[in-house]
Amino acid sequence: MLYQFQGTGQLATLGTPAQSFINFSGPVPAGTVIRLKWNGTEHPIVARTSPTEANEFPAGDGSADYVDSLLEFFQTYFPFYEDFTAERLDFINLHQIVLAAKEPGVQYNISAPAVSNAIEVVVGTPGADPIIRQQYGVYAEVWVKRPGETTFNRIFAPTIACDAEGIATMDVGKILHAQLGPDWPTWSFNQPAGSTNSQLSYYVTYAESFGQPQQVGKIQTDVVRQAYFGGVDYQHQAGQGFELASYVVRQSDSGTDRALRLGPGTRYVRADEPQFLTFLNTRADRTGVVLQVELTLGDGSPVFYTTRYAPQSWPKGAKITYAVGPAQLNMAEHLDDDDTVVEYKVRLCNQTATSFYSAPYRFILNGRYEPYTRYFAYLSSLGAVETLATFGKGSYELNRFYEEAQRYQPAHYDAQLGQYEQYDVAIQQSQEVTTGYRSQADLALWNDFYRSPYLFHMQVLKALPIALVSKSIKQSKDGDNLFAHSFQFVYRWKDDFFTAEDDPDLVGDGTPPIGLEPAGPITIEQPTVVDSVDHTVPDVVRSITEQKVGNWNQAYAWGSHAAQGYLTQATGSQLFYRKDTKIDYQDDLVNKPFSRDSAGLSDVLTAKETKKLLKNTLGIRPVLTSWTGSVEPQ
Repeated sequence: MLYQFQGTGQLATLGTPAQSFINFSGPVPAGTVIRLKWNGTEHPIVARTSPTEANEFPAGDGSADYVDSLLEFFQTYFPFYEDFTAERLDFINLHQIVLAAKEPGVQYNISAPAVSNAIEVVVGTPGADPIIRQQYGVYAEVWVKRPGETTFNRIFAPTIACDAEGIATMDVGKILHAQLGPDWPTWSFNQPAGSTNSQLSYYVTYAESFGQPQQVGKIQTDVVRQAYFGGVDYQHQAGQGFELASYVVRQSDSGTDRALRLGPGTRYVRADEPQFLTFLNTRADRTGVVLQVELTLGDGSPVFYTTRYAPQSWPKGAKITYAVGPAQLNMAEHLDDDDTVVEYKVRLCNQTATSFYSAPYRFILNGRYEPYTRYFAYLSSLGAVETLATFGKGSYELNRFYEEAQRYQPAHYDAQLGQYEQYDVAIQQSQEVTTGYRSQADLALWNDFYRSPYLFHMQVLKALPIALVSKSIKQSKDGDNLFAHSFQFVYRWKDDFFTAEDDPDLVGDGTPPIGLEPAGPITIEQPTVVDSVDHTVPDVVRSITEQKVGNWNQAYAWGSHAAQGYLTQATGSQLFYRKDTKIDYQDDLVNKPFSRDSAGLSDVLTAKETKKLLKNTLGIRPVLTSWTGSVEPQ
């Protein structure tokens, strides 16, 4: 919320740029020196027949053409180039170089001692310094109006100094932050709550201001805007910043407007878990606004009803908070005895449910066993009340605070007085709790809880203020697939005295009444031991498994091997000679071919005959030769 002002009246007069003339009325011989002085510095220039240095210019006859040739020198020599613009001008018999200062001020009036009758330096228009208005700035006012008020009140009226460019800035957000605070619902009652502390209307007036005593110009007024308690992180503040209305409104249909809640529109809630939704009206004044509840039963059938509270007026720019927890919505009044609620949705609408003013928010009832559940409330970054639940074992610790002073010991002192004394003794309760295992995306939203300065531990019908004392909260490591946080908090008070709690729900079971007679000795007899193992079953049978029985069934299906005609040792031995059997080779070779002709292969050449045939057939007989060296011998 940064305002930037820019004024153009910082100068009472703009000042006058100096204009000087160098007049040539005759010849300029070589060696002529012109000593020009401005801004406290002397710049000599020398006439030469053949110029070689930067401050040397050509000598000449003083004619118009000669002075024309000097124009480039006065335009490019750095001292002139830096402070003046050079031009040519003729006046009667004078041939002039005109040097006009680029900036106003008397320091640019050029002077020079007399050189000769042919050269003269004259200040045609003397320079004048600009007149700057002292203590020039912007007088600004911030006017605010809270909900329920009829007029705006001025809370800030500073004079902001302008910089050299006439720019002044004012961060209205920091000014309004001190005027805003949190709005809390009535924890013990569930009626809708408006916003009186966390929002206001404001506008800024401003005007030019200068002088001592202060002179303020015409007051101008900016449009009326809305400011809300809360903010966004560093990344979202950059650039164009963050606008709350743009977060709420997503489409032209008001039935899609978001509540002031971070994260998804669906949540898991326990049956006794408190929940709150805060809505912001960015469109038009509304009347007859109610909260519609849609229950989804176990059989899938829906039940619609609106909360018991009177229809609300909802002006444009205002916020309204509803309690939307399962117990807070009085669901039991709209259910039969055998009905079971699986989930429910809530949204804002008119009394006839024909116009919706918010998107539906879905809550799924969580019936898992989650021991040691604790509920917390806090102010979110969007300036709305939010709740969280933790589960899992925690630990309790009592912190003790005191001051101590040494006691003076007189002669014959009393030992029961001790050597020192404690005073301002107080105790403070602290706890360490865990979030329980959750998804990493779910735990990312807990960062808003950790940074909030407004934290509460929710108990029966009340919210106890707490403060986190954990400076470091371990989140996760790479490769983790289970995520949980643990943190430590203290209650934001110290007790100088102690009072016993009267609430039975908080105290627990009391001690037995006085005079209670014991029932007498209680005898616990040993139970009859029944052996669960049947020892009539052999141990070998206990090892039978289903797989073994399957193998047996498969083997049984094969049948008897003896009846299958398989080769046995007796039948197989008849196929081969025994080791001690004698063989008659002559009888064995009867009727067997013993030559090529008897085998019917007389026309098949032998290997020797084949080589001879090839030798006689080929006309060229290749000879294989070899040699050493890189050249084949001829």
